[in-house]
Amino acid sequence: MRTRKQHRNRLRNKNINHHTYHEDLPDYLKLWIFRILWDLGGYREFFNPFGFSDDSVALAIGLGEWDDTSDSQIEQNKINRQKLCDLYLSEIDFLDPVVCNEVLTSNIKNVAQIAHLDETDCRLLEFSILLQSEQMLIQATDCLGNLSLAKSCHVLSVILDLPLESIKVSLKQNSVLARTGLVSLNSTGSESLERKLEVVSTNFADLAMSEVMDPVALLRGQLVPATAPGLALDDFDHLDKHLHVLLPYLGKVKKVSRPGVNILLYGQPGTGKTQLVKVLAQCLHSELYEVASEDEDGDAVKGANRLKTYQAAQAFLASRDVFHVFEEIEDIFPDNHASLFGGNNQASGISKAWINRTLEENNIPTFWVSNSISCLDPAYTRRFDFVIEMPVPPRKQREKIIKSVCNGLVSDSCINRLAESEKVAPAVIARVASVVRSIKDELAAQSIPASIEMMVESTLKAQGHRVKIADTGCQLPGYYDPAFINTEIDLNKLASGLVKNKNCRICLYGPPGTGKTAYGYWLAKKLEMPIIVKRVSDLQSPYLGEAEMNIAAAFQQATLDESILLIDEVDSFLQDRRSAKRSWEISQVNEFLTQMENYSGIFIASTNLMDGLDQAAMRRFDIKACFAYLKPEQAWQMFRKQCKLQSIPTRNKGLREKLDQLTVLTPGDFTVIVRSNRFEPVKDAWQMLERLEKECSHKQPNHAPIGFM
Repeated sequence: MRTRKQHRNRLRNKNINHHTYHEDLPDYLKLWIFRILWDLGGYREFFNPFGFSDDSVALAIGLGEWDDTSDSQIEQNKINRQKLCDLYLSEIDFLDPVVCNEVLTSNIKNVAQIAHLDETDCRLLEFSILLQSEQMLIQATDCLGNLSLAKSCHVLSVILDLPLESIKVSLKQNSVLARTGLVSLNSTGSESLERKLEVVSTNFADLAMSEVMDPVALLRGQLVPATAPGLALDDFDHLDKHLHVLLPYLGKVKKVSRPGVNILLYGQPGTGKTQLVKVLAQCLHSELYEVASEDEDGDAVKGANRLKTYQAAQAFLASRDVFHVFEEIEDIFPDNHASLFGGNNQASGISKAWINRTLEENNIPTFWVSNSISCLDPAYTRRFDFVIEMPVPPRKQREKIIKSVCNGLVSDSCINRLAESEKVAPAVIARVASVVRSIKDELAAQSIPASIEMMVESTLKAQGHRVKIADTGCQLPGYYDPAFINTEIDLNKLASGLVKNKNCRICLYGPPGTGKTAYGYWLAKKLEMPIIVKRVSDLQSPYLGEAEMNIAAAFQQATLDESILLIDEVDSFLQDRRSAKRSWEISQVNEFLTQMENYSGIFIASTNLMDGLDQAAMRRFDIKACFAYLKPEQAWQMFRKQCKLQSIPTRNKGLREKLDQLTVLTPGDFTVIVRSNRFEPVKDAWQMLERLEKECSHKQPNHAPIGFM
């Protein structure tokens, strides 16, 4: 058997010139293809019964066209195999293994200096980038079929002519290449080498081949410099306690270059999470880079690829005064509850170990931003230095932000209406104001406030909030007067007492229409305080545990807004636990009682059904006031007042006696008459009395007494 050297000499004597073919194919690429097809046995797949698997590769390395002169398939393969062998042996001593792409070589050199890559790391990064862009190399490696982890390392060792152990070390999960996200070798399953060997991104590979640039620029489109904030630090006064600690902490870690600094911000969309990060970076005079969730074409970037970009940026920016912000973290953290629903925590290709290592070893302080952390494993949460829940700013802050963003667009009254709703987040106002400002000259000045309110309302509706901006203010009829409330408590005296001590829990109970909710609005106006009114539909939810969260959020928002909290139909949440049939009924009562106990503001609960309320709840109310049906004198005075407003005389004989017979009249009945009068005017006092009688007829005649027995 001839040795390889003897075979080469024989071919030279036959005048086979290694420059005869494929002059356009770079030496290094030709050498790699020969090694793939011959040394690794890729020719078995490359030669098939119908010809070469890729004619362009065959022409490029000098095989020419398929030789089908033989009738036997076996003989045919033997001829082509011999031809491949002869070409390889004739070329091997003359092919330069050094990559001749000067742009790629320079970029890898720059990356190596900043990321501390060794020679094997550089060769693997170089090959991985070329494998993304050189079609012939892709076609050749496909001939090797699907590869396991061990087989992939062997293949790379042969192609690059590097020791197998060096390849294994460079591709380990804790290697420099893996930690920086530049190159990784998928350790699960079997795939083609192109899929098995992953570079940080195809965009990175394309840029590395196009022109010499700073390593950070190679992440263009994936790592984006943050824009200037649209808010200021004093717009986050409601987070003063957190920022009082966070700002000096970030200033300290900047000086000492402490690793593993991570801040978690979470809360409803539009509450200013990203704005806060931008403001903090600005206050600390630091650069801020965002890990993009979309590429330059607007397509979503997979979580694993975003994390690789983040890891590469950690290496490239390590020497600079910079912060990172990583939004929409839900797509990189494995779902803590996935297994409950048959899900796969590894579906994203990201392991818990990888996430943990990232949070512990990152060199650049990072803000991780999410709308919800319900699925975040506690093992991740405990690795954050600081966790801040971002609520919708309190009313005073909302008013301030709206005034700043909508400067010159709306009146103070419009600002007050917009700020009244706790659902109006800063991002919603900023977006709407931007749209209106762009067409300001094309709108009538008087229509701008209504346009802004309409757009805000539409956005809130799309977010699932049932809010009507125009109705969020004080909902009191012009004729409201506590004198028309039938209760044993002096309501004016109670209001005066609350001026001095705004910490009270009040239960208002009685028939519908007796003025319980209206008293809450009147009290808010009297105390010059905002009021948050919640109904059952605002707090209840079909999802387990969400009602408790809504209850807690209502009390929290009232605390932030320094407002009165009024919860209507409170019997839906405070039923006697002894009669509960389901566990969630008990948990809702427990949550409500806990929030009541800890609340330091004015809380008003109203209910039509006093019987059946939990005994523990009753003990927590400082004041329990029964709002009963109008007394005869109250009913008569209210009747006269309404007739006066309608310019109707009330000196008819027998009118008072007839009215006194209506023992179940409420202020709400008069409100119904006022509303119906808009389209069916009352002609005289007797007709008004007739309508009140009709309202009373709809009520149960033999109603049980209200209150304690």
